[in-house]
Amino acid sequence: MIDETSSQWTTKETMQGIAMICAVALFLSVPTLHTKVQQMDYGKRQDAALFATKPLYNLASSTGLDEPQQQVALRADVLWDASASASKVSPRQTKEPLAPQITNEEKTAANTLTDKTIPDVMITLPPTTLPTERTVTETEPLHIWTGGDSLGQYIGARLQQNASKTQKIVVNDNYQISTGLNRPDRYDWPDYLATYFADEQPDVAILMLGGNDNKVMKANDQQLKVASEEWFKEYEQRMATIIDTAEENEVHLYWIGLPPMKDDERDAIAQNTNLFLEEQAAANHWLTYVPTISYVANDEPGFDTYITGKDGETARVRANDGVHITKNPSDHIADDLYKTITERWQTD
Repeated sequence: MIDETSSQWTTKETMQGIAMICAVALFLSVPTLHTKVQQMDYGKRQDAALFATKPLYNLASSTGLDEPQQQVALRADVLWDASASASKVSPRQTKEPLAPQITNEEKTAANTLTDKTIPDVMITLPPTTLPTERTVTETEPLHIWTGGDSLGQYIGARLQQNASKTQKIVVNDNYQISTGLNRPDRYDWPDYLATYFADEQPDVAILMLGGNDNKVMKANDQQLKVASEEWFKEYEQRMATIIDTAEENEVHLYWIGLPPMKDDERDAIAQNTNLFLEEQAAANHWLTYVPTISYVANDEPGFDTYITGKDGETARVRANDGVHITKNPSDHIADDLYKTITERWQTD
């Protein structure tokens, strides 16, 4: 006869089992938790959170308890083939256009006037004084890389769509939401681009970022106040690093300027960024500055949610957040860029 009491756990054993399960679950989730903490704004709260999570993260890494989550993330990345993994695609492979990864609110705003034609306020991109570039063929296609933060995702998707019509152009992309030059601990764009340019050797790079950079920046263990003189100096240095990297690798960099921002602080950063790019482009033939103002503003430069063309037609050009550009002007920017690049390399 079986003694049923012998198969029952005591309260103490039950609690120990629950504690063990919770401990394992905690260690399995530590990588995600630690990443979230790293993405917090600088300050005492982040310091305290790092103090708590870093030892757990180091222990999880040393014992291999973080490996299951890494494997799940790897499998998800392969199955989903999200734009964040676009850099893994060979520059000679054809890759289907990816839908922009933005919030539902931004999608709603951006698609408000999807079927309407934007007013006739487009401008021609600055002409280049360079001679015709290398001969492009189907066996040696033009390799274009495009990326940045979520500001340019519609542009990247449109470029992919245009390039899918020819075998002479391959477009790879890498858009990382909520990144910029402000926080290399979140995503290090200068380092990524240095590696990508050296390894993949694209002919052209199209970059747009800066919408998330209105935050405190850390440099040399010092926190730099947003939009201060020191902040702008450090930010421009980081931009210059990318420009120098493109030149060193003989990559023609098309840097898309920031649109006017609804928030005054963001707008001051945008204006300073655009001025710096314009000045650098005038002195460096590897850099082309692509202004966005005429795609998203009326006659008077400034922030406009809607713009009106000469024919009186009105179209929405900005999302509700006062930062992002809607799909219509993004498509026009991409089309003008594509036309400029294909003419320069004579791909037709």
